[in-house]
Parts: sequence; C-alpha cells; structure tokens
Amino acid sequence: MDPAGHMDVGRSVARLNFYDRLFFWRDNPPVLQPWLGLSYMVTPDLLRWTVVLRKGAKFHDGTEVSSEDVVYSMERLLALKTGAAGVFAPIIEPKSTRAVDRYTVEFNLKKPFAPFIGLTHFLAVLNKKVLLRHEKDGDWGSKWLGMMGSRLGPDGVGSGPFTVEMFDPAVGFDGVRFKDHFWGWNHPHPESIGYRSIKESAARLLGVMKGDLHGDLGYLSYEQWKKAKESPSVQIIQEPTMKLYLSWMNNQKPPTNDVHFRRAVCYAFNYDGWIRHMLDNQVERNVGPVPNPMWGSLDPKTEFGYTYDLDKAKEELKKCKVGWKKYMPIEQSPLAGYPMCAKSAEFLQACLKKIGIETTIVPKTWPVSTQRARKVETTPNFWWAWRSAYYADPHSWIGEMFDSEKWGSWPAACWYKNPKVDELLHKAVGAPEKEERAKLYKEAGRLVVADAAGLFIHNERWTGTYRKDVRGMRFCPIGNANEWRWLYWG
Repeated sequence: MDPAGHMDVGRSVARLNFYDRLFFWRDNPPVLQPWLGLSYMVTPDLLRWTVVLRKGAKFHDGTEVSSEDVVYSMERLLALKTGAAGVFAPIIEPKSTRAVDRYTVEFNLKKPFAPFIGLTHFLAVLNKKVLLRHEKDGDWGSKWLGMMGSRLGPDGVGSGPFTVEMFDPAVGFDGVRFKDHFWGWNHPHPESIGYRSIKESAARLLGVMKGDLHGDLGYLSYEQWKKAKESPSVQIIQEPTMKLYLSWMNNQKPPTNDVHFRRAVCYAFNYDGWIRHMLDNQVERNVGPVPNPMWGSLDPKTEFGYTYDLDKAKEELKKCKVGWKKYMPIEQSPLAGYPMCAKSAEFLQACLKKIGIETTIVPKTWPVSTQRARKVETTPNFWWAWRSAYYADPHSWIGEMFDSEKWGSWPAACWYKNPKVDELLHKAVGAPEKEERAKLYKEAGRLVVADAAGLFIHNERWTGTYRKDVRGMRFCPIGNANEWRWLYWG
C-alpha cells in the first residue's frame, strides 16, 4: 500500500486509485495530463523543471496539498531506494528539490533528462504531516503505510479519488469514494471499489463468468480468450499496447555471455509458429527493444530481426568460445502463474532441443524474479516476462533495460554492456528534439539486436474481461485499465 514501495503495473491499481501525482498518463495512445500540477517550465539545458501546483487539492484528512508535501515525497522516495527511486535516483540528488513557494516546486536535475516530466506519474504525493507522525527509527513511516495505506480521518496520507476501507495483504483491499477529490464527480462513478489478488488466471476468468468479480485486468491466454468469448455474461475489450514480451538473457553468465550462443538462441526460436499457432495472431512481431507503437522503435518490415533458421543457429553455435554443453541443462525462469510465460519457456525448450541445447524450466513469482534479477549471479540465463509501459518514451524500454548504468535494477536483467550503446542512450536522453532522439534510439536498438542482448518476441495486445453491464473503462498502456473512477454499471 506504500506507493513508494513498488513501480510495477500489477500493483498500479493501488497507486492510481488512492494517490495522486503531479502529471498523469491517460488513455491510448497515452497523453500526459495535468493533475496536481497545472503547468511546468523547463530551462533549455533540461536541468531545472518548475511545476506550478493546483490550489485547493486536499489530502484525505482535509489538509491542502502543498509544495512541501511534493518535496517530502521526493526525498522520501530517494531515501527508501525502492519503487520508482530507480528511475529518479540517477538524475536527482537528495535535497536538490525545493519548494519555491506554497504552490511552486523546483526539480534540479544533475544531468539532462528529456522525459523527466513524464516520470512524475510515479511520484505519488504524500501527506508529510501524517507520515512524520508515524515515522519510527528513521523509516519515513514506511512500515505503517505499507500495512495500513491511505486512511480516512486524521491519518489521510493520500489525496486520490478513493480512500482505503480495508486492506489485507493476503486478500486485497476495498476503498470508498473520496467526495472532496479536486477533480469532482460530475460523471457516472462507483461509490466503492474492491480488488482481490488471485494468482491463477483461470480462476480470475471463472470469477468474472460466475459474477463473483466485475472484471479481470489480466492478459488472457488464447484458450481463455476463446472461453470468455463464448460466455454470454462476459464482454471482451482489446486494446493495442506498448507491452513488450521477451526473454531477458543474462549476458554475463555462461553460456549466454557468448554473443554467438545468444544469436543461436535467437535463430532457433520459431517466431511465426509462436505468433500464428500458439497465439492465433493475437499479437504482432516485435524485433527490437522498443515496442512497435512507440516512436524510436525498429520497424519489423524494414529493420533486421531474427527469423527462425536452424542452419544459422547451428553455425552460430560452432562459433561459440564458451564450452556451452557443460552448463546444461540451462535454466529458464518463466513468471509463475502466467500461462504465456510457461508456454513460451516450453516452446523455446523444444526449439533449442533441435540444435542440441537442453534447458530446465523453473517458474518463479514476480517478487522472487525481480529480487533475483538484482544480482548477476542469481539472475537466470533466461527470464520470461514483459516490459510494460512505465512512461511514454523510448527510454522507458531501451534506456532502462540496456544502459549499463542501470545494472542492479530488474529491467536491466540482461546485464548488457556495449560502450557505444551507452553513449547513444546518454545522448538521446539529453537531446531536446524528438526527431534527433528517435534516430539515436534506433541506432542503439540496432546494436542491441545485433548483439542478441535479449530474445525479443512480440508486442502484446491487452485483453480485459468484464461483466456485460460494466461501462466506462479507460485503458492506458501505462497502468493498464486500473484507474477506476470512470467505471459505472448500465
């Protein structure tokens, strides 16, 4: 329940409904909307960003949101070193953010970062007064907030459209509408919301079909999609996304530390068979580290991408300098509870067997997987998962995943290092013009693909299942459909 404790899409439902931020990505394609912040200014060198706050926005305890709360929230995030701290820490020093006056905040960056204002989507603004009251042993109130969440009355730490009524980490949470939210409620809306954490996707779909749940915000397997389509009580909503599906390959652990071994793997995967026969063409091929809908991506029709070619795979294996056979069976780690991850691991296992490579499949949950990815020794050779949209800029993918300065964060689980790529990414993120940045990201992307740094498979299509009477869903690739103030029944 502490928004500073996580950044992943799966837990964005709490961040989006109980907390507010300065600017907000919304709809599809995502557009950055003013929220607690009304406007911003930036200096030509991209180092000083000044945000003007909305007057009259209230926390759940009735106190007004001020610039001091924004400064405190940034300092708290950087100190805790969790969640979105990983994207802010490289560009903002502690104590460099300041309150110019009650409604003006100044962010001073230590290096140019063109997409900075889009990152404020992940800076949940918290009630400084309340958290100071609950701080113990310098923990910034994290123990209390993590277990209690935003509250009505004197402990109102958030300012979002809903307040927490019940929270049980083993079950989920319930919330009630915050009537004094600054945006107002002059539209159809729910009076209360509820979320239940259900691991198996089949159980979630069954809950929607039976009417126990109003919706499931997961990505369905093809079999479940067909089952949902046949149900008279269920509606299926599909949206194009910026969710990249891939297998991270550990570039520092043998045998995937050998570029020829990685290329062999990339040539051995049957992309057409996977997309056409396993997923019934519900997704589209993505050849590089930036999703197709995003500017700066590599066009699958014109750019080089690996194709299924066992002869080339065998040729690459012959060039390997590492004795790869002694490392078999090589570990594949798909995300536990996600059928697509399990199936793709089995699919790759069958493909690699044709060129003499044996793998073993060891599923791990998301918390375990991300923790393992923080160290090169514990990161598996193959990790199947998604890289979702965190902010609508190419840097959210290639910059977070393949800049060697990001080593130790889970998106950089490939442990990839190419000095030329680092140089291009640093130039791109500091360039003010979009056209120049797009060229730099494409050039870096071509090098990442040539080095077979990861096994890039496809760009996802979001599939949400809802009861037939649910209306008002707004999907955004950043946060999926987890903003619930717009929902109603009719």
